[in-house]
Amino acid sequence: MAEQRCWVAVASAEHVSRGRREGFMQVCHGKGAPLRRLRPGDRVVYYSPTIRFGEGDRLQAFTALGTVLPGEPYEVDMGNGFIPFRRDVAWDEGLKQAPIAGLLERLSFTAGRRSWGYVFRFGLLSATTEDMLLIARHMHAVAGEDSAVPAHEGAEGACRVESRQGSPGAATGKRASAGAWCPRGAAD
Repeated sequence: MAEQRCWVAVASAEHVSRGRREGFMQVCHGKGAPLRRLRPGDRVVYYSPTIRFGEGDRLQAFTALGTVLPGEPYEVDMGNGFIPFRRDVAWDEGLKQAPIAGLLERLSFTAGRRSWGYVFRFGLLSATTEDMLLIARHMHAVAGEDSAVPAHEGAEGACRVESRQGSPGAATGKRASAGAWCPRGAAD
């Protein structure tokens, strides 16, 4: 079985909400290539800079957390010539959106960066197991749940970090330790 990886996807909260309701994810204005990087069992969290796409209604929060389901990316005809690629995801139930502000100095992809939002411009970035656990705990706490998320047994719970050479803000390429936990079946 392939190692589980963790990802941060970027979309407006309105778009994420539709994906949660219908059980899919979409990134980079419907491009297929980024979705082909994901594998079944990978964990994904959405970061939403705004509430609505193209508006100035800043949100800057994590808005969904889930697990990529088996199957390949597929196209959907939304009309007017727009045919985006999507990937099916089992979204966790019960979590609430959680502001990124309190996590900026603790996340590997934003810590120490004055222009921390720049890393999200690619629409999909690899994250560490520690990042994903921190975000999941934060989303549980906002939802009023116990923030002590249980540890997942075994190496299959660890997220491997994919490195993209030359991409500013890309992951370091370090693998999370065996037995580390990448949130599974938590909430949203």
